[in-house]
Amino acid sequence: MIPLLHQHRAWLAPLLTLIVTLLLLVAIFIPLAAKQNQYNTIIQKSQPRIERVQGLLAAAPQLENQLNAARVTAQAQLYPNTSDENRLNTELQTRLRNLAQQSGLTVGSLRALPSRKELNLEVLLLNLSLQGGLTEFQKFIDAVQHPSEAAPALRIDNLILRRASIVPNTPQTLAIDITVAALQPASNQTATP
Repeated sequence: MIPLLHQHRAWLAPLLTLIVTLLLLVAIFIPLAAKQNQYNTIIQKSQPRIERVQGLLAAAPQLENQLNAARVTAQAQLYPNTSDENRLNTELQTRLRNLAQQSGLTVGSLRALPSRKELNLEVLLLNLSLQGGLTEFQKFIDAVQHPSEAAPALRIDNLILRRASIVPNTPQTLAIDITVAALQPASNQTATP
C-alpha cells in the first residue's frame, strides 16, 4: 500500500490538502451561517419596529408642529399668570357680569372665592347669584362655555338651580347659584416665612 501512495503522491498530496482545507472551511462557515441566520431572524422580527421608528422620525417635524399648536391652543384657554390676583378677579367679575346682563339675567351678587391648585393650574373661583328665565340661563351658559376667540375659557365648577317664583301665566323665574372657574398657570414661587 505504501508503494501505491508513493506512486500517486504527485496528485494525492494536493488532493488531501484540498480536502483538509475544505473541511476547515466547512467547520468555520457552518457556525457563521447559523449566526447569520439568527441575525436575519432578529432583523426580520425587528423590522416592523424599525419601520415604525423611521416613520416617527420622518413625521417628527409634523408632530412637533402639532404639539406646538396644541400648546398654543391650551395656553390661549388660560389667563396669564399675574401677581395681581385682585386685578384678575375684577376683570373676571366684569366679564361675568357683562355676560349675565347680555343674556338677560339679573345679577344679585358676584364674589370671588378662594382659589385652589389642581395639577399645574391655579383655579380662580367666582360665585354668582342670578335670576331669570330658562332661555336667558341657556344663553348665559352658552356664552360661558363658548367664549370669543380673544377670551380665555371659563369652566362651571358648581351649579344650583331653584325656582324663584311661580306666577300663573308668566314664564318661570329661576334663582341660579353658579360658581365659575377660570384657569391660570400655577405660580412656581414658594412662600418664604
